[in-house]
Amino acid sequence: MAGRPGRGVALAVDIGTHEYDRVAVPEDLGVVVYHTGVADELVNSEYNDRRATVEAARDALGVDSVAGVEAGDLAELPDKQRQRLGYVVREDERVRRATAALEAGDFGTVGALLRAARRDIATAYEASRAELDFLVETAVDAGAYGARFTGAGWGGAAIALVDGAAADDIARSVHDTNRERYPDHDSRYHLVTQADGVTVERTEA
Repeated sequence: MAGRPGRGVALAVDIGTHEYDRVAVPEDLGVVVYHTGVADELVNSEYNDRRATVEAARDALGVDSVAGVEAGDLAELPDKQRQRLGYVVREDERVRRATAALEAGDFGTVGALLRAARRDIATAYEASRAELDFLVETAVDAGAYGARFTGAGWGGAAIALVDGAAADDIARSVHDTNRERYPDHDSRYHLVTQADGVTVERTEA
């Protein structure tokens, strides 16, 4: 897709190479971001532990990147290295599949991939907590195509993809249910709207 990033366009970024592709995002796809009201207090120690394990697994395989690593390559790794790197390998594949599904307007597949990602990061990467799990499950039960938490985990925020016409109703329903379950948390939500991307323009003085 040519042209500058803008409304109706997302970027699929390869962090390793810094290459990117523009992906069309239909305007009838709604995005809701929820915050649990819980700080990701374990992020430094736990995240660093996960990263060190993945890097050790990568070193053991003699690769600089997980690109090209397949499930069969993990068999000889120690249990934790196989478990953690396995999640990263599967997530890389899910991103590619979700990009293709989004371009095709297949929201059901995108949602299923989000749900699979949430289960995988909670079990294989062990980066979840009860508040996040409840929030994601509540969003799916309320009608979201899919949901998962964002960032490093252990607190913080989750994202849900929903039908644009139902976004406000789903967002409010999930928020109300979450507040009933965790009344002491300062939880909140935001409806995300598409906007033109950042541009640089040269003007004459």
